[in-house]
Amino acid sequence: MCGRYTFQQVEALRALIKKVTGSYYDALAARFNVAPAQINPVVSHGEDASPQMRMMRWGMVPFWDKSDRPKIAPINARSEEMMGKPMFKQAVQRRRCVVPADGFYEWKRPNDRTKIPHLISLKDRSPFLIAGLYESATENRPETYAVLTCAPNRLMVEIHDRMPVILTEESARRWITPGEITTEEVAEICVPYDSDAMAAIQVSAIVNNARNDVPECVLPAPELDDLFS
Repeated sequence: MCGRYTFQQVEALRALIKKVTGSYYDALAARFNVAPAQINPVVSHGEDASPQMRMMRWGMVPFWDKSDRPKIAPINARSEEMMGKPMFKQAVQRRRCVVPADGFYEWKRPNDRTKIPHLISLKDRSPFLIAGLYESATENRPETYAVLTCAPNRLMVEIHDRMPVILTEESARRWITPGEITTEEVAEICVPYDSDAMAAIQVSAIVNNARNDVPECVLPAPELDDLFS
């Protein structure tokens, strides 16, 4: 599962998006605790097949639900299962997107009563793009999106049993290229990222509250304790 993420390094993210899409976007502001139901930047190809950054709400509402209050709006889609699920299989072929990020949070559960937040990123803290799917806007709501997940790599398996699908530049270009995609291509793209290139740190429980979208969210827990002691 991926339920929170960050995009702190705005200029580096802009540069990465330009390398993948050929377009430069000014509409990015640093975020330290992106949460479901919020409106966030997402990149996809528009109707004219050119890449676009658009603001979408996190929590993908099925295309058949036109109601004011959708009953379901999942924030994640399991990449291994989405090709066969009615909610996702049309979007896989028609509405793929990438989500800019440079870190994501996950909670380790050593027991039933304890949740320890961790920030996971690339070792060099460089930005990356996460595979996603989206649904079109309606009269009642904006476009909505979900993040794809896959099995954990060696780093993540110690924290959680799922992780987001982090794309290489090449796979990101393929993912947002318009047109149908095969089951074999999806299986090649939606794989765990190299664990040797990633790192995880324990962070403060302030990240548990989505209203706390502040730089302190990404500080190592001991460092944060020293800061406020």
